Amino acid sequence: MMKFEQIASAVRRPACIGLILMLWLGIWTGSVTEASCQWNADIPGLSGVGGGRINSFAVFDGGTGPELYAGGTFSSSAGGFPISNIARWTGSSWSRVGTSFFGDRNGVNGTVRAMKVFNDGTGPALYVAGDFTLTAGPSANYIARWNGLFWSALSTGMDGPVWALEVFDDGSGPALYAGGSFTTAGGQTVNNIARWNGSAWSALGQGVNGLVTTMAVFDDGTGPKLILGGGFSEAAGSPADNIARWDGATLSPVTGSGGPSTGNYFFQVDSLVVHDDGSGPKLYAAGPGAFNTQGPIHVARWTGNDWTSLPGPNGRGFGGSVLSIESFDDGDGPALYAGGVLTTVGGMVVNSIARWNGSAWTTLDGPDGVGIQRTPGSPEGVYTIAGLVLRDGPSLFVGGTFSNAGGLSVQNLALWRCTFPLQWSPVGAGLNDRVGAMTVFDDGTGPALYAGGFFTSTAGQAASRIARWNGSIWSPLGTGVNSAVNALTVFDDGSGPALYAGGLFNRAGGQTANRIARWDGSSWSALSTGMNGSVFALTVFDDGSGPALYAGGSFTTAGGQTVNNIARWDGSSWSALATGLNGSVLALTVFDDGSGPALYAGGLFTRAGGQVVRFIVRWNGSSWSPLGSGMNERVFALTVFDDGSGPALYAGGAFTTAGGQTANNIARWNGSSWSGLSTGMNASVLALTVFDDGFGPALYAGGDLTQAGGNSANHIARWNGTSWSPLGSGMDNTVSSLVVFNDGQGPALYAGGRFSVADGSPASNIARGSSPRLTNPCPADINGDGIIDADDFFLFLALFAAGDPRSDFDNNGVIDADDFFAFLTAFADGC
Repeated sequence: MMKFEQIASAVRRPACIGLILMLWLGIWTGSVTEASCQWNADIPGLSGVGGGRINSFAVFDGGTGPELYAGGTFSSSAGGFPISNIARWTGSSWSRVGTSFFGDRNGVNGTVRAMKVFNDGTGPALYVAGDFTLTAGPSANYIARWNGLFWSALSTGMDGPVWALEVFDDGSGPALYAGGSFTTAGGQTVNNIARWNGSAWSALGQGVNGLVTTMAVFDDGTGPKLILGGGFSEAAGSPADNIARWDGATLSPVTGSGGPSTGNYFFQVDSLVVHDDGSGPKLYAAGPGAFNTQGPIHVARWTGNDWTSLPGPNGRGFGGSVLSIESFDDGDGPALYAGGVLTTVGGMVVNSIARWNGSAWTTLDGPDGVGIQRTPGSPEGVYTIAGLVLRDGPSLFVGGTFSNAGGLSVQNLALWRCTFPLQWSPVGAGLNDRVGAMTVFDDGTGPALYAGGFFTSTAGQAASRIARWNGSIWSPLGTGVNSAVNALTVFDDGSGPALYAGGLFNRAGGQTANRIARWDGSSWSALSTGMNGSVFALTVFDDGSGPALYAGGSFTTAGGQTVNNIARWDGSSWSALATGLNGSVLALTVFDDGSGPALYAGGLFTRAGGQVVRFIVRWNGSSWSPLGSGMNERVFALTVFDDGSGPALYAGGAFTTAGGQTANNIARWNGSSWSGLSTGMNASVLALTVFDDGFGPALYAGGDLTQAGGNSANHIARWNGTSWSPLGSGMDNTVSSLVVFNDGQGPALYAGGRFSVADGSPASNIARGSSPRLTNPCPADINGDGIIDADDFFLFLALFAAGDPRSDFDNNGVIDADDFFAFLTAFADGC
């Protein structure tokens, strides 16, 4: 822990005093780039009698990867497919959760109110609770276990509905806790709350005398406790106004100033969650309550000693009922979300859902409306909120009874998803003509970005068709090459990694090098006699005899050997791949479809090794094979991307069908069949790569396109596994190359092509797209509220004085004066 003398010495420094004065005088203004948040209807909803309702979400891996489960009161999915009260999202459609032997039942026969993943020692399983008595398998009274294949009961279950599930370790190991409206569990008297250890039910003392609707695990400083909320007045025989805690041995009320002990109490607690607003984890409760003289506030914070309210404008609360609260990091730091059957907070229209940023409630706006619109006087609204991470990154899942989210037509389910738009910036002075290829190579002085194309200079310095960017300056590679570079890759022929360039040139570094050349970090060399025509694609593949360099293009010979548009370089000589291909090869990559890695080629050809193929083909090291019926036009780009359902091959080009299916300029091959990506693009895709912008890996596509998935996207777009999104205003002309490179400021996406503007900023044929999620431009924003102000300063001061690990600002494992002054510097720099 820091000594007081060190702190006192630190704060006596003139710089610190000046900053404090600036804070008090209100001079300082600092802000961070805000996330771009929007409502999303990518996942279709579920419906039933009276419209249906979704009450609960969970993510569970039943053996096929993490998948979304939804539970509630519904009988069908989009399209009318029968699904009973619980459904599993496969990534493309809703699926039943179990089917009876005769196929006459699926899911469960009553409302699902809660779901939780728990490992009882035999492996993780999804536990489902509610008002049902029968599953697609055995009878199960109000609670059941789903292992991904089969349903099973938990002893004899309960004698009444289960409303809440939670996992808690009381010191004897993790156990599953169930709360609701029941008196027995497994034949034992439990009174509305019970513990399942994997084999038997047990009581929590005398239980509580009323309904348990919600639970959460919270450490108030004396160790983790299980917090129960609901509609009860006693816990283990003692007065408890609808909220109590279990420490593993006894049940006791949660009391303190501003709460039950003063008479300002919850009439019922409907939701509990633990949330950290930057000042440390706190317990939050929601339900009809009275926390000030202005009327019901509905949401309050428990510090471990007392309650404080979270009022809206004018100190007033919600106009309606708050039924669910959730803590979720939407990209701007953790925030508290509240949903229910409500319209306003403090007079401000929010429509069923609102966000607490640590100091005020804000709305969740859509393209044509605010929040979740509802019919006045109806039970429509939000009944559950869950921050979950699926294959396309974190999203806030909102469920209930509604048909409109921010102006989007939905069916009881909507996603609130936030992203940080990439911030585009020029790469030095850029390059004076089109960039056609990029890669990353370490010549021994550290990784650098290499760009090839038609350019001849950068900022007046000669750089003939190829140049190196080290993160701060461009430099040429000797005298470069004498014509366009179309392809770049790195290959080790046994003498160490080197950079290989392919294109239209016939000289490199002043030496003869026909369409392909090798750069070792200091000089150029030829690969035998090279090719007799252009090289458009390069990659490295091991066919079982060791890694080799593969080149594709428009040539018939390589090293004097007949090869027909594709050839293999083993480090000393060229060889053919059977009889080659009958047209240009424009793209190469390596992909394992489950049968082992293979080389894939795309381009403008219709025969491979004598057999009919259509613009794309697979080489296993000895023979060619088609990919279904292929495409109806040329392929320009290939890459591998895992959208969460497993790696797949993605192809971009100028086609409109793939495997006979509509696929506009981009398609996905899973090893056996083709599929489109939404409605695809409106023009050619020339480049593909995978980049994680801090929200999970995504597929990026560049080209001639101006639309993606039916939405405006100028020459570049992002695919998250389910939908396309633009990258700001995009570029003003073609993007022909994409690569990921960390220049020391964090990973960034580099785009090359023929453009002069990137998202409104000047960029000469090359631009760098960075994400604040990766670069953290505002480390002094301690409380994560998006603003650098006095709150951050004094919060850091408090953490520093307490020796809190979060005050180790320079991340060296020691809390000392260096951390204090590092924080001051960052604070002064702003964002």
